[in-house]
Amino acid sequence: MPALVSYEVMLWERRRGFRLFFVYLFFCGFFGAALAFPGSGLLMVLLLWLADVYSWRVLVHEYLRYLPLIMLPEAFVNGVVVAGLMIFHPQRLITLDESRYL
Repeated sequence: MPALVSYEVMLWERRRGFRLFFVYLFFCGFFGAALAFPGSGLLMVLLLWLADVYSWRVLVHEYLRYLPLIMLPEAFVNGVVVAGLMIFHPQRLITLDESRYL
């Protein structure tokens, strides 16, 4: 799920036609993680609820409540890692088209 959301964010960014280094960094790095993390967290909560592992009340109280608190640091760390990879090892980022952004 997180990879699918991140890939969709990357495709959206390419369809918009942005060609700046920082646009790739913010959309595919920070914004992609900021959407992928709650997406996978909500899917996990939904699956746990549908499988009747926990009640809805427990899931909301123990999991959903903390998703926004974890979402921003996750996006920041992912963006920093993507920025470092873009600068020092751009060939390791498969979705980075060096001729387009650099």
